[in-house]
Amino acid sequence: MEHLCITAQVMKTSPLTDFSGKVIAVDPDPRFALILKIKSVQPRVKDFAQDAEVTFAIHSTSLVFSGAPQRGRTYGFCLTASTERDVTRYSHLTVATMGQTSEPGGATHGECAENDQNVGYPLKGWVGYTNTDESVPDMKVDLLASSDGPPIATTTTDAVGRFSFPTATEGRFFLKATKKLVGEIVSADSVVVVRKGETHIVCLVAEGEYVEQTNSH
Repeated sequence: MEHLCITAQVMKTSPLTDFSGKVIAVDPDPRFALILKIKSVQPRVKDFAQDAEVTFAIHSTSLVFSGAPQRGRTYGFCLTASTERDVTRYSHLTVATMGQTSEPGGATHGECAENDQNVGYPLKGWVGYTNTDESVPDMKVDLLASSDGPPIATTTTDAVGRFSFPTATEGRFFLKATKKLVGEIVSADSVVVVRKGETHIVCLVAEGEYVEQTNSH
């Protein structure tokens, strides 16, 4: 197994169903095409030549970029390569650079924590749709001490999907977020561990569930 460091410019993103061409799958459940122009790669591999356009099939840009990527911006990426019987497979595409990721309109949120990674104190987060990678505004987020307990605090995401619980202490918490739309309930949840000295935020992936509408007379 080999770890690659790639510098590349984001050319375009689109649903995978709208893309025709060669893709490199880096996720077991790919839904989006991420088209990059390679600037450099270390160590060098034949699949990623300088100035070549490469399309990765990913699950969600919100998981890779902690939000929506900026078209035309150059990012640093990490990628895992494994070769078996002369066939190389790639996985675990992540943004390598730490710091702030820009949202449309110039708003920012922090770098998302990965699975089982602690989040910073005070507790901050962001919510994005898994199918469109857009931020979810006006979504209620409950903070719970246990999965089946009552909320100990409640807040609402702002216009670019950000939320925070400034009074939350260090420790393990459950997050449950919901938003009711016409004919649909959007929800997201996560378990987080808050620790001082950490810098990451929690990023929730929201998915919708269709609710049949009934008319009352």
